[in-house]
Amino acid sequence: GQPFTGTGAKVAAFDKDAFTSQNLVQCANAPVSEEAARSYTAALNALLEWDPATKRRRSAIDLDKESVVVFWTREESDAPEFVLNVFAPPVRNDDAARLAQSVWTGRVSRTFDPTPFYGVTLGVNSGRVVVREWFDTTASKVKEALERWFADLHVGLGEPEPVPLAKLLRALEAMPDAPNDKRGLPSCLATVLFRAAVQGGPLPRSLLITAVQRMRVPPRKKEDTHFVLRARVALIKASLLRLPPSPVEVPVSLDES
Repeated sequence: GQPFTGTGAKVAAFDKDAFTSQNLVQCANAPVSEEAARSYTAALNALLEWDPATKRRRSAIDLDKESVVVFWTREESDAPEFVLNVFAPPVRNDDAARLAQSVWTGRVSRTFDPTPFYGVTLGVNSGRVVVREWFDTTASKVKEALERWFADLHVGLGEPEPVPLAKLLRALEAMPDAPNDKRGLPSCLATVLFRAAVQGGPLPRSLLITAVQRMRVPPRKKEDTHFVLRARVALIKASLLRLPPSPVEVPVSLDES
């Protein structure tokens, strides 16, 4: 396989003597032709391309330090850019959340076309790209799922507003004990949140547990205390709303019972 931009990792690689079968040696065992490998590598690298001006990828979102989700449509559609602007708006000082809100407000009444919408979550393990998840839906279904997602997260008065994915995850981060500590979040949590947002479905109980536990953790210095606490409550609410087997009613006011 060909390496991906910025990682040097490959989807398919043969570097061990064990990768032989039926008298075929190394990459002769690959089920994908060289031409197909070059094609999908070029396409993925184009979608993963980093734009220094906006500080984001062309049609992909870094979920964490170990994984990235790439998405596209079969026919030309503005759905991928819409998802990108809502979840990973261009970084321009503190304008990210405001831009995501303006994009959402301008499109909330629109219905996207039914063109197929694809996504793949990629990770890196021992020099290879790991396909962790694949989803296949339509642009219109993505829009419906996003409307429900932000409605489930909504707390308080007014209309539901979008929240960039990275900002939502930061509200769940634990206080680090050392500079090199990780965020203390369950593995693949960002992947699960993105999937729930664009496809619907329940949230894992680990998210509910994490959000409740983080309520004991004060926000970091220079963080918006109001937003951090509100985001944690929003994730608790969304988790309860999506508990199987049947949804529960979660009011946005105090339930004394």
